[in-house]
Amino acid sequence: MVPTEFKAMLSKRLSYPLGAAAVSEAVSGVPQYEQLRLWFSDHPGTSAMEFQQVLREGTPYVVLQVAFKRWSMNLSGCNWMITNGWYDKKWQIIVYPVLREHRHAARDSLLRHALPAMKR
Repeated sequence: MVPTEFKAMLSKRLSYPLGAAAVSEAVSGVPQYEQLRLWFSDHPGTSAMEFQQVLREGTPYVVLQVAFKRWSMNLSGCNWMITNGWYDKKWQIIVYPVLREHRHAARDSLLRHALPAMKR
């Protein structure tokens, strides 16, 4: 199973559309599998306040994100950061919440379209 590095608590009106098991099954066999880390964030974008506005307005937003991150080491990098993996290559899969009443529709769409596309 892909390790979960972070999972934010959600209010009762929000829910994650996918769990770790579904994501792990969907990405099994990809060459980067051992480098993958899973995050469950409480809001996409820059702030929780902006996310609340997006929900109020019904604006579309990202519910699943796959990202590769690698920070460049520079002169201000300290041994602690090196030891704790800050400069390591990281593949992240980030799941964002949806309104609870949209959970099943979001899950179905992700399972049918987004997760299969991640293996390509």
